[in-house]
Amino acid sequence: MDQFLLAIRVVVSLAIVLGLMWALSRLTKGRTPSRGVPLEIISRAAVGKKASVVVVKIGERGLVVGVTEHSMALLAEIEVENEPVVAETRTPLDLSSALLMDDAGLGVGDLVSQFSADEVPTGADSPRHAAGRRAAPETATPLTGSVLSPSTWREMAQALREKSVRT
Repeated sequence: MDQFLLAIRVVVSLAIVLGLMWALSRLTKGRTPSRGVPLEIISRAAVGKKASVVVVKIGERGLVVGVTEHSMALLAEIEVENEPVVAETRTPLDLSSALLMDDAGLGVGDLVSQFSADEVPTGADSPRHAAGRRAAPETATPLTGSVLSPSTWREMAQALREKSVRT
């Protein structure tokens, strides 16, 4: 009976400690100590196994700092240019032509070569068997185009072979 009461006291004590930890984490959530000074790491270069040189931008100042496993040292202060923010431009991709090519029996490997090398597959570029005959178009299955499909792996291997031969 004494062991049972001891086990209950341990469980209740653990629950109280975990509850206090959870409550403290909820109270301090989102409160990070900061002084309002923007800090940005511009670049980092390793100079040894556990040492590196870091260029840091703090406000308007640029600092070159040597960082090791046990210490940090200011190496130099430099001028850092403010880079203008460049708006990202995106080009829309027309997938209707890709879907039409896939419906025509061309494989994913042909689509990849078209979009990566701007090549349009022709009859001479279509896959062939070892005897020189043209490969029969695969029928659409639920696995077509997925990682689990053997044809996807064959097409990937063929695309890699073509890339290694062309370069």
